[in-house]
Amino acid sequence: MNSATCFLCGQEDESVEHMLLGCDWTRGIWLSICGLRIYHESLSTFDQWLSQVILNDDNLLGVKEDLVRKIAFTCWGIWKARCERVLTDSQDLGYRTVNRIQQALEEWMRVKDRLEPKHDSVDGRTVSDDLWQKPDEGWFKVNCDGAFCNNSCVAGIGIVVRDSEGIVLESYGKCIKAGNALVAEAVAVKEAVQVTRHMGLEQVIIETDCSNIHSNIKSNTVVDWRIKPLVLDIGHLLRELPNVELRVIKRSANIAADWFAKQARKEMCFVDGRLHHPSSLVGIWSSDGVAAPP
Repeated sequence: MNSATCFLCGQEDESVEHMLLGCDWTRGIWLSICGLRIYHESLSTFDQWLSQVILNDDNLLGVKEDLVRKIAFTCWGIWKARCERVLTDSQDLGYRTVNRIQQALEEWMRVKDRLEPKHDSVDGRTVSDDLWQKPDEGWFKVNCDGAFCNNSCVAGIGIVVRDSEGIVLESYGKCIKAGNALVAEAVAVKEAVQVTRHMGLEQVIIETDCSNIHSNIKSNTVVDWRIKPLVLDIGHLLRELPNVELRVIKRSANIAADWFAKQARKEMCFVDGRLHHPSSLVGIWSSDGVAAPP
């Protein structure tokens, strides 16, 4: 390529700042993945822009770490997409790039969870966060999960409510409408909050295995546009329930809610845990260290 002009927009030279931040098509990528708006007139150098974003006082530590991770994957995704366009003349860069970055982030979190097991001491026993754990006395746990099929675009959510003894108070799955897996996970969290309020529970821990949903709900500035309305609804509901805590857990500690989500997706209907006790579900209750509901 003889010209230094950007081959995508034809407006500016292909500097680092233009390729990663200033090119028109990249702005939608940054907004979708990181919730960041790129203002062309304020861009100087990439390192100065990055420093301003990371040092933003509005970002809490946990949220800041998540944002840095998203920025790294977004830069990788944009660079890879530009290279593919040169080599293969591929089209539809925006949508494909967003999906690729999102999938890479989710895969990274899954690998991180597997490589960093944590252990705590409970009643003199060493337990792993690979398995579901009973909440402290007087507390409740509401586990939620979403399941989405890319081929059929059918989704399901699963809800399991248990007390400090591990007794199952409520368990069900619902077939829902969702455009992607992330939306299904967000709907599951919203359902968990609504169930908490409906049952009148206090001192509740809501658990999800989707770290992306967790970080979006905890952040006031970084919100994925695909789930923004749901995140706002969840935030409003949580503010009305001051003794409710949202936690992210490993998938292996969320298998009961996952079972109901997948079952609802497969059957495309409401699945009531009180009426549905196949051997696979009984085995899940057992692996969680609790008795199956009567």
